[in-house]
Amino acid sequence: MPKNIKILFVDDDLTSIEYFKISFSDKYNILTAQSGEEGLDILQKHENIALILTDHRMPQMSGISFLKKSMKYSPDSKRILITGYSENDLVIRAINEGHIFYFIVKPWSFTDMSVAINNALETYNLRVTNKKLKLLNEQKERENIEVQLKNLQAQINPHFLF
Repeated sequence: MPKNIKILFVDDDLTSIEYFKISFSDKYNILTAQSGEEGLDILQKHENIALILTDHRMPQMSGISFLKKSMKYSPDSKRILITGYSENDLVIRAINEGHIFYFIVKPWSFTDMSVAINNALETYNLRVTNKKLKLLNEQKERENIEVQLKNLQAQINPHFLF
């Protein structure tokens, strides 16, 4: 994956932020925030963030609340929730409200995180490619309709009839 892929990592724990940056900044463009509010500010300033990872338990705004609000600014991003707590209702809320792609329990290992990131980015790339192909297909359909309309207009042109 090219280094231009943007990943946003949100956690109130500086140690977690530094470990994530050290682990993945050689492959990806890592953006970090220490709060949900700071994360939302970053999302407003940066386009095409492929992946958002966030801790769940943070002061002022939970990870699920942050992910829910992030949909407004970055609807195509894949989302991963990281937490030390794995209650079933938390996971269900994260899926339903935060639209998470994956759920990682702390402490996470480099291998598990790498697999989750690779899967999320692969899914993100497929989604982006699908959107581009859909737009291209719609454009081709419009062009085809325009050609058919011109052909019909030429058939009813009075000069053509006489």
